Amino acid sequence: MADNNHEIPSNATIRPEHVRCGNPDCQKLHGPYLYAYWKSGKRLRKKYIGKTPDELRSRKIAKQVGTTRTNMKKSKFIAEMAQKGNTIAQKYVEKLKNGSVSVDWAYKVLRNSVGEERISKIIIFANQRHLNHNNLDDLIELIASEMRKQGLDPTNEDDFDSYLNPQVI
Repeated sequence: MADNNHEIPSNATIRPEHVRCGNPDCQKLHGPYLYAYWKSGKRLRKKYIGKTPDELRSRKIAKQVGTTRTNMKKSKFIAEMAQKGNTIAQKYVEKLKNGSVSVDWAYKVLRNSVGEERISKIIIFANQRHLNHNNLDDLIELIASEMRKQGLDPTNEDDFDSYLNPQVI
C-alpha cells in the first residue's frame, strides 16, 4: 500500500504518455514520459516517473541518501571532472567534503569553468586550421558539421573533446 508520500506500489501500472507543456503557445506533445497509476482506496493515483525507469531508480537512491536526483547528478559530474584531473573540480571536492560550499555552487562554478575552457579550445582549434567564421555560433556549427562527416556526435562531450584534441600516434 502506498504511504502519504505517494510512493509507487509494486502493483502500479507504468505507462508512457505524451503531454503538453505549460506554454500556451506550444501545441506540440512532448515525451513520452513514464507515469505510474494505482488505486488507493477509491482514488486513482498518478505519479510522474521520468523518461526512463532509471530515473525512478536514481530518484529512490537519492532519497535514501537524503538528497535529490539533480544534486546527485551534479555531485557525480564534479567527481568525474576531479578524476579527470580538473584542478577546480578537485578543489571543490575538498570544499564539499568540509561543507564550505554547496553542491549547486560548486557545480555552477565548474560548469562555467568547463564552458570557458571549451570556448578557448574551439577558438584555438579554429585559428590553427584557419576556419572562416563570423561568430562563435557559426564556428560551433561548422565544427559540428565536420564532426558529423566523420561519424562523430557533436552533442557527445567525449566525441567533441577528441575532435578538438586529436591524439597524434
